[in-house]
Amino acid sequence: MDVEEGELREDFSGRKWEVTVVSAGDAIEDIRLKKETARQEAKAQKIKEDGTAILNYLDANDPGRQGMTKKRIRDGLGWDSERMGRALQPLMDDGVVVECKVQVPTGTSTRPVDGVCRKPQGEPKEEYDLLNREVFS
Repeated sequence: MDVEEGELREDFSGRKWEVTVVSAGDAIEDIRLKKETARQEAKAQKIKEDGTAILNYLDANDPGRQGMTKKRIRDGLGWDSERMGRALQPLMDDGVVVECKVQVPTGTSTRPVDGVCRKPQGEPKEEYDLLNREVFS
């Protein structure tokens, strides 16, 4: 039950009683929906904060935008792969981060592996091979 009393003015007007009665089931469902909405909003906010952490990590550790492996980013942030995936996917969907090939050392040489980088300035939203500057789908 909700009661709206209004506000008492100096001339004693403005006072009112508006009563709304709802069933217990409806009240419980309303509370449950509000809690669920709050949980979803908190989860979305956490994903945005994690995405910002990825961008900050890339900016600090890959200033030339040559790319880094997902594992290196994940390990650098101290995250598990699930958290990394949840935070990285929206950045990729928005084209802020793109897939690229990254050279990693292998004993006496290097080899290309899949990685991610900040989207190169002025480039369209697609996947990149930064070594050859080729777009691949």
